[in-house]
Amino acid sequence: MRKLFSIIFVIVLFDSIIYSIERPVMVPRKAKWDKKIEVWSLRYKKNYFIWYPNGKIKTKIIEVKPKGMEKAVYYYSSGNFKKIGQNMYINDYGPSGRQIGYLSYGKWKEFYEIGKIKKEYCLTVEKDDLYPYLSFKCGIELIYDKNGKVTKIDHKRKCTYGCEELAYEEPVLPK
Repeated sequence: MRKLFSIIFVIVLFDSIIYSIERPVMVPRKAKWDKKIEVWSLRYKKNYFIWYPNGKIKTKIIEVKPKGMEKAVYYYSSGNFKKIGQNMYINDYGPSGRQIGYLSYGKWKEFYEIGKIKKEYCLTVEKDDLYPYLSFKCGIELIYDKNGKVTKIDHKRKCTYGCEELAYEEPVLPK
């Protein structure tokens, strides 16, 4: 029994040494390392943050007012914006009995990795025949090539919730 306990202890210790990663300075102490997907993450005051292993921010999900709305900001590993938009909470249940949760809506922007704008579009949430709710593109979508030339696409769908960007305050994280 003692031998088995010793073997298990050595395996656990070896696993923690092999998969341990030094916490970068930019990542708060309360953030947890997820070795399966290799990111740091922290849920703090109804907000959610994810960092790349090097400590650069990957994702910010920030609660905004009115309640049930959140700002979503995604970054490339270079630190440049990848995607910025917003989500709304749908307090309803789908055919499987699972709660719907958050769906994207309103103004969204996507960026090239070099930092230039790639797309601007709006999303609206609607009921669908197959699914209880889905996000659909609505209004005019602007697509920019890397030189800044713009192509417009009219999705011919009304933006039920508008196409505004939610203002939000950058939360202060713990050290």
